[in-house]
Amino acid sequence: MEKLFKNINLNPKICFGIIAFCFCAFILLCSYLYPFTSDEVRISVLVHDNIFQTFYFAFFHEAPRFINLFLTLGLYWAIKFKVFFSFLNPFVQISIIYFLFYFVKGRKLNINNQADIMLFLFICLTYLFMVPSPSTTLFWVAGAFNYSWAFLFCVLVLCLFRFTYKGKQLKNTWYINVLIFFIGLSAGMSNENTGPMMFGISLCFILFCKYKKIQIPKYIYFAFFGMVLGIILLFGLGGSYRRLHENYIYTFFVNSDLINKLLFSVHHLNKFLKALYFVPVIIFIALLLIAYDKKTEVIRKEKFILSLFFLICGFVLAFVLFAAPLVPERAYYSAGIFCLISFLFLLDLFRDVYKVYLLKYITLFFAIYCLIISPLVIIPYFSLYENFKERDSQIYLAKEKGKEKVYTDMIYIVPGPTKNLTITYLDLVRHHSAKHKEVLKKWYGIEVIVPDETNLSITNKNPLMKSPKLDISLNK
Repeated sequence: MEKLFKNINLNPKICFGIIAFCFCAFILLCSYLYPFTSDEVRISVLVHDNIFQTFYFAFFHEAPRFINLFLTLGLYWAIKFKVFFSFLNPFVQISIIYFLFYFVKGRKLNINNQADIMLFLFICLTYLFMVPSPSTTLFWVAGAFNYSWAFLFCVLVLCLFRFTYKGKQLKNTWYINVLIFFIGLSAGMSNENTGPMMFGISLCFILFCKYKKIQIPKYIYFAFFGMVLGIILLFGLGGSYRRLHENYIYTFFVNSDLINKLLFSVHHLNKFLKALYFVPVIIFIALLLIAYDKKTEVIRKEKFILSLFFLICGFVLAFVLFAAPLVPERAYYSAGIFCLISFLFLLDLFRDVYKVYLLKYITLFFAIYCLIISPLVIIPYFSLYENFKERDSQIYLAKEKGKEKVYTDMIYIVPGPTKNLTITYLDLVRHHSAKHKEVLKKWYGIEVIVPDETNLSITNKNPLMKSPKLDISLNK
């Protein structure tokens, strides 16, 4: 990499600028091209009708996550100004990248350091192409709010712990304490599996500091009790109970025997490992081999312990989801991030123990791979956007002509290079319930009917080919 910098005559600052720009441009483009889904339509209509009723619905009928405040207010705002969300989303995502770097290295990124730029590039690439279901966790408005934006609070808490462990402290002021309490509350209510895990990590950190006689600033306790309150609210409000007991699939699963639950786990485990290119398995084997080779010399090292700890955290997060009957790939987002953190600590450990800079070779190989598959990832987003706009224009054309109803099909999705990188899209018209039909009518101002719900499918065509044209009838 040093030769590469010299040959192209670019200093690290320019390289950092190029990487950051390309990352943000990729996020912006895909965020803009990803259309609204049934979730955005439902929330937008609810907020427009009665904002207080929407708050009640969000916390007592849906998942009572703290981010639902954003889904109630911020999401409605994002729908009104989709372009602004598309420009804001890259800054949120690159903030997560920066904080991940800070947590792993324990210091700020030095844009004059080539090794730091290399690590920054590697985190960007793995984040875009290895995070579970990037289409729904990074680019989809509601999905980004629920997963990646919510995880921003979690990684902030982790960086706060790292900052304290390094012997540094923030000013002990009331507004700092209130801000950190809010961050802890948000992390605790982030997700049904991530919130409890952050509580566990926080408890481990406090006990570790007590054992090592490290001074714990007051704001750490504010973050901890904020998380405790967040978890109580997350599981105490009616939404979680309703989702578990009113959905017949979940009710059936809860009453199933252990054998059937384990059979579900095998399927989910395969999905999780495939999305991450089996990196968690590689980490586990590598840690075993290093421990066998170096024995007690290495297992006491901080990087070995942290790599193993976050690998366990990632698997625990995933295992909680394995025990559920219906798990979309996007739910593994935080588990995937924890496994990524574990892998970054492993690479640092390997360099310290064997004096081999593996990151340089892995980043170069993975960058070439990502460059090759990038067109196959991006082209389906253009296809989805074009088909969505075409269908919308024909629906509104029917409305202008005074039609009472319009018949339409669901949008076909062009497959990506892998299943994980294929777009997951919750079509606006995918539901046939009377309630959703009413919501669609308020959204479009005309009744929208889908004759055949089975039209939602992934084409078997080459990913480079444009998805089939929509056959939309304007008949009554």
